[in-house]
Amino acid sequence: MANISLYELDTVIDSNDKVIGTDGTTGVDQGKTKNFTVSTLTSHIVGNIINPAANDFKIPVFNQGGLKITDSIISQDSSPSNGVAGTEITIEGNLVLSRDQNDTTLTLISDISNTTPSGEAFNPSIHFIQDAGSQNAAIGFNIIDDSAAGTLEGTGNRFWIVNAMADNVGEGGITFGTAQVDGWENSIARFIIRGDGKGLFGHPNENYGGTFDAQFEVYDDRTENSTTDFSFVSYAYVDISEYPPSQGAGGIVSRVKVVDGETDLGTHAIGFVAGTTSSEIIATGAFAFYANSDMDTSSATGFSGNVGTNGKWNFGDSFVAEPASTVTVSGDAEVVGNANGVILESPNGTRYRIKVDDSGNLTTTAL
Repeated sequence: MANISLYELDTVIDSNDKVIGTDGTTGVDQGKTKNFTVSTLTSHIVGNIINPAANDFKIPVFNQGGLKITDSIISQDSSPSNGVAGTEITIEGNLVLSRDQNDTTLTLISDISNTTPSGEAFNPSIHFIQDAGSQNAAIGFNIIDDSAAGTLEGTGNRFWIVNAMADNVGEGGITFGTAQVDGWENSIARFIIRGDGKGLFGHPNENYGGTFDAQFEVYDDRTENSTTDFSFVSYAYVDISEYPPSQGAGGIVSRVKVVDGETDLGTHAIGFVAGTTSSEIIATGAFAFYANSDMDTSSATGFSGNVGTNGKWNFGDSFVAEPASTVTVSGDAEVVGNANGVILESPNGTRYRIKVDDSGNLTTTAL
């Protein structure tokens, strides 16, 4: 009998090489010793065990018995016929990452070498594609370069959350939702950014009657709050161990830049500041009051008076940039109550109250 262990070892495998085995087919040859070529064995294993009913680009999945499941839902953009390694894997179904008693993490890594100057050109992202290939939404670094649209210098290398689609005004956009019960399906909208860039903070329920006519709107359903809950709050912290504090008191400011074609006419602003000794309304120019107004920000109705740029007050129906007196009244000024009157100071410093009696006579009383 041949001693196989004494045979020469062949380190070069050829498809025409032969191996010895036993025929397992039911019939007259069953149990006979036969030669099998390497190419025949390979073809049988790949075609019948590893890849039965093979499909191009499909990545095989095996069952518990080690046999391939026909028509895998995993595919790669490559095949033996084109010899391309491929760069994408597609799963025609859901992808579930699951671990018991441990964290589960999805990690995206790009530009491992971080070679400059192109180091910021390669970035991790997730794309959301629907409706016959529309690339509507994405999350990731530097997926958009909107510098031509006015992005400030130095704000690059940003993390983006985007949604862009052709919809009617008020549709599309991005919505953030929360709820105080388990299950994301129970969430309701809390912060909405519409496709046109206008934002709403709050839940627009059946009581909402707004029209999204501002760049940013806060909706507050008062039936859900108490008398001490405000619709919008600006909170600041200040240390007055150094007074006045060098860091200021913060507050809320509204600014508008004014131009006339190519001519810059400056920036104007109004601010609301909470303070300890006093709280302030501060403005870069004159400060006007409107009542019963149509709320038109270009030519509002209901003018009631203004504080001029010289700090003097004007009450009337027309704007005065620099009132002549500390208080200027265009129209009647009325003092109500017979105990009250107008108080004037004499040259020697005596203060007198001027009143009128029932006959219309003026009287003065030193104070």
